[in-house]
Amino acid sequence: MNSLKVFYKYLLVVVLMMLPIGSLLYRFIDESFSEIARLERQSKETKKLQTWIEAVDQDVQLLLKNNSNSDQYRSNYSNFKINRMGLKELHLSSNLILEGNDTGLVLNHVALNLVPDLISFLVDLNFLNESASKKNTGYSDLKQNFLSTWSQVYAIAPRLSERSPELAKSFLASARETQSVAEKLFLAFDKNSSRDEIKALLSETQKQLSFFWKSTIESLQAESVRKAQEARNYLLTSSFIVGFLLFFSFGFTLNIFFDMSRRIKKLTFVTKNVDPKQLQIQTAQFGDDEIGDLAQSFETMSIELKESFKKILFANEAKSSFVAVMSHELRTPINGIIGTTHLISETNLDEEQKLFVNTIKKSSDVLLSLINNILDISKIESGKMTTEQFSFDLSVLLKDIYDCFGFIAQQKNLKLVIDTNLSDSVLFKGDLHKIKQIMFNLISNALKFTAQGQITIKARILEETGSVCKILLAVQDQGIGIAPENIGKLFNDFAQTDSSMARKYGGTGLGLSLSKKFARLMGGDLFVKSEQGQGSEFWLELTLEKNHVDTQALHKVATKEILNLGSLEDDLKIKVLIAEDNDVNQMIIQKYLKKWGYSFVVASNGLEAVQKISEDSSIGLILMDCQMPEMDGLEATRKIRQSDERRVQFVPIIALTANALDEDKNNCLRAGMNSFISKPIDPHLLKKEIDLYNSATIKKSA
Repeated sequence: MNSLKVFYKYLLVVVLMMLPIGSLLYRFIDESFSEIARLERQSKETKKLQTWIEAVDQDVQLLLKNNSNSDQYRSNYSNFKINRMGLKELHLSSNLILEGNDTGLVLNHVALNLVPDLISFLVDLNFLNESASKKNTGYSDLKQNFLSTWSQVYAIAPRLSERSPELAKSFLASARETQSVAEKLFLAFDKNSSRDEIKALLSETQKQLSFFWKSTIESLQAESVRKAQEARNYLLTSSFIVGFLLFFSFGFTLNIFFDMSRRIKKLTFVTKNVDPKQLQIQTAQFGDDEIGDLAQSFETMSIELKESFKKILFANEAKSSFVAVMSHELRTPINGIIGTTHLISETNLDEEQKLFVNTIKKSSDVLLSLINNILDISKIESGKMTTEQFSFDLSVLLKDIYDCFGFIAQQKNLKLVIDTNLSDSVLFKGDLHKIKQIMFNLISNALKFTAQGQITIKARILEETGSVCKILLAVQDQGIGIAPENIGKLFNDFAQTDSSMARKYGGTGLGLSLSKKFARLMGGDLFVKSEQGQGSEFWLELTLEKNHVDTQALHKVATKEILNLGSLEDDLKIKVLIAEDNDVNQMIIQKYLKKWGYSFVVASNGLEAVQKISEDSSIGLILMDCQMPEMDGLEATRKIRQSDERRVQFVPIIALTANALDEDKNNCLRAGMNSFISKPIDPHLLKKEIDLYNSATIKKSA
């Protein structure tokens, strides 16, 4: 579509460029047609002249035949004068018609001005011949005027010769012949020849002048026809040449455009649709012009980008590795702190001691949450964060959220309201953990920044198409709100709208940033609408697939399995091997197992764990740390799974590790471990896992 837009723009430019040429061509054609029309009109006018010549010639013939004293002579002379005046007027109008045609103007001057004057002189000479005295003063003036006019006729010949040599040649031949006859006439007058002899010479001269006159008119007409034909030929040839040049130039420019467009498209495709890390531009295929230079620049840039990507990837891997190591190193002591705190909390404590222990627990939870957030952001940035698909009940999720935060809201005298249009049981498939984490972040912020009023949790189905639904989950509060200039900062890492807010309310600025990233990772997005002093509303939009499963049947099956397993494990407990190199963690796990009624043995590294599982057939479960000296937990697990003893091969192994990445979990499962629990250890989760494998082992033995 964009290419079409570019083409139309380019076509508009070409058309605008062609407009001046087109207008000139139009003007040329219009002027050519006007010239042709004028020349054709000249040809028609010369045909009219022949009619005038015939009339004037007939009048002169009659005048030369009749006696000058007769009434017929006077009538013919009157007609001659009228026709002579008509020729004068026609001469003026013909000059306008012949404008631009020099040869035509010359011939027109001869035909309509000079020759009629000569004929008039003949009429006057005839009158003198009829008078008593031929040698009066009028004769000399007539002779002088005749010869002067005739010299003008001769003077025109060189002008004709410049434009049409052939025409000038025939014109001079006719003029000389006429001159020779006229000389005889004047010689007769000079000798005072007889009236009849002069009359015969007058008639002969008139005929010769008439012939010269007609030939001049025919030359004028031929010249007009020739000029018109030349104009037609010139128009045809010029139009063809200009049209061809226009067509060629238009086609050539279009070819240039399509060539440029093709190469630019190719360059755009290469730079846009190819992974920058794999970008390779063959500059030879883009030519040697500016586009080739652009491709060369892109090639240079791609080389620099590849080097930059290598450095960025190296730095990112180093950062991810550092974050993972720091996460592991921090989780290990936190596991000791949280585990010890949990054990202390179950002893007899006074109120002050309980307050201290609770403070330690809350501080540890905050520190653990911060570590988890940093680790999650690192996983997202390195592309290692993935989504999981669980079947979950959205109504149950809302109830769990209400149960988690209802008491906190009540303590702050806030009203927590669930506003939903969902049915009682709606199952969806999605990453329940990330959805819950987003909602927990939003509600925690709402509770933090709301001093009084109400917090509303909304759930809506916005669109439903077949088995796919677009849902909305929103948290609306009546808190302090956000200034318009600070809304853009909300979703930046480690950013808070105001440093004073951070001092007053605390927080790291990671919750909303991580929530936004989670939302987009799941194919949705997180939005905000807020007004300072009027509260805020954050809403999550996700597209989820509906999961049609009979939850009641699942619940019955799960309940039955739990009852069956519970009945078997009442009195029987398996022996647990603790593979852990950290003394504090060993102590905490031992305390948990002793409290839950499980016997145990301890191995301080992976090699020792492999030896003990081989030697002690009563061990029914292994709690395996991943990072241990001499042999790590992954290698130890692979050794156990490759054991020759069937009992050893299938002993359940639960990974207990401070490495909390999904990749770490997958590595544990690929090595042959059955379950994965990240540190710090949740004692309830650990007990649930141990009880599950204990029940399964006892049931199998039974």
